[in-house]
Amino acid sequence: MREGKSSILLLMKEAGLLQLTQYILNSKGYGVTGFSACYQAHQWLHQGNFPRLIIMDSPVTFKDEPDFFKGVRYSGIYYNVPILLCMSPEENITLEQDFKDRATDFIRKPFNPAVLLQKTEALLTRNEYIYA
Repeated sequence: MREGKSSILLLMKEAGLLQLTQYILNSKGYGVTGFSACYQAHQWLHQGNFPRLIIMDSPVTFKDEPDFFKGVRYSGIYYNVPILLCMSPEENITLEQDFKDRATDFIRKPFNPAVLLQKTEALLTRNEYIYA
């Protein structure tokens, strides 16, 4: 990880997409910790880790573990951590509106790596002022 690059928590159900996204972010020097299940991410957070950004599949993808997204967003500890939701093409605009107040930004799958990196950098830069 390059000096000054932030820690990112990556949570994606599909292993191939998780690995690809982790590779894209790692190749630009970001420290990325990735999981394919919410309980793993939850354990990682409870071990005292603090991400500067969470990139995750939409909560609908994790319908068997619905409380992770809500727990992070409404937590006093992680409230200011930006969340980039990765929405599948099947998820409609109404669903985006449902999560609008809780997600910081959205990206549609399949996503362009350049757009992912642009949104990642923008969210981290915007959030730097909170932690400065």
